[in-house]
Amino acid sequence: MRRLVGIPPIYGHESPASWLTRAALSQGVEVRELMAYVGLPVKHDPDQTLVGNALWNVAHVTGQAASSFGFAAHMFSGVRSIDPKGEDLLLWTKNGKPRYRYCPLCLHEPGCKYFPLHWRFKAWRWCPLHDCLLGERCPHCRCELQLPGDMLIAGLKREGVAHLGHCLQCAERLDTGWESTPHPLMEGLVAGWEKTVLENGRALLAAIFHRHFFITGNAKRHSLNSLTRFKKMGVLPHDLLLLSNQSLQARRSQRNATLRNHPGFYGGRSAREK
Repeated sequence: MRRLVGIPPIYGHESPASWLTRAALSQGVEVRELMAYVGLPVKHDPDQTLVGNALWNVAHVTGQAASSFGFAAHMFSGVRSIDPKGEDLLLWTKNGKPRYRYCPLCLHEPGCKYFPLHWRFKAWRWCPLHDCLLGERCPHCRCELQLPGDMLIAGLKREGVAHLGHCLQCAERLDTGWESTPHPLMEGLVAGWEKTVLENGRALLAAIFHRHFFITGNAKRHSLNSLTRFKKMGVLPHDLLLLSNQSLQARRSQRNATLRNHPGFYGGRSAREK
């Protein structure tokens, strides 16, 4: 098997599915063809199958250092240890395809567009870098984001897209409306328990990385295997959090309307004027 040339490197926190999507475009082929060539099972989730001998083979054929896949391999092996099929921790479409959320502000920034692996986790609802909720669907066609996907034939006219800042279904930009994205913590748009759930998403991934975690107010260190028990107790209610950028925008508008009508707000009418 010949070694491929021109394959882009995988970024530190990039998911294997995102990298394969970009790598396929670099070779001018569809993802299925690339996966078959490098020995990955085409019908399986590459985020979870790029491990062991498969990882070494992919690294050799694509000219990558095996260590460059180390972070992804470590994280998803942690997932498999407590959730073998990824049913509880990872995002999926209704037809069982790997699904991702995305941060519009991350995708708006200059540089290579890619999907970090934490966007695949159910609990990761909030971007701590930009203080914003992740988008659930394309803002144009409302399709869920599935990876890996074919950039070569993306879009309604199958004309393709140049980078992962575009929806692979309709080819429109995913960062549309980024300038009006609410910042829930900075703007005070969430209740205390909602803030805790958002921040616990980051804590969950830290637990998977370190293979242990702590509970606030308890000095005992818990093994990663204990996470399943705590989840059943409702300590990680990320599945029940109904927040969205749309609901936060509605809260922002309602708060602003209340402030405008408040007697002490500049521009509002005082009780004497009424």
